[in-house]
Amino acid sequence: LLAAAGEKRVRAVALLSQGADYFGVDALAPARRFQGALFAVASEDDPVTSSPPGTRAIAEAHEGPEEIRILPKGGHGVSLLATHAKLAGEIAAFLATAATAP
Repeated sequence: LLAAAGEKRVRAVALLSQGADYFGVDALAPARRFQGALFAVASEDDPVTSSPPGTRAIAEAHEGPEEIRILPKGGHGVSLLATHAKLAGEIAAFLATAATAP
């Protein structure tokens, strides 16, 4: 998201278990600047308790097209992909659609 916010050629990003502040790196300012499509997912049972509220805050800051999911279970990061078998394909489809949008 940090890199995408400053690069107009980036049309979409996907975030897994993203917090609003990652070890002092603010994710909200780039979320406000990023104009592309955003897919963000976190889980309520994430052991990193800042992930679900951070994902919600990023969604609130972002003004472009987005799909936000807060799942009841799934853990943190790539564990979400193992827990939710269709999620990787859904993310890929979202990114592909955004990449080919006019």
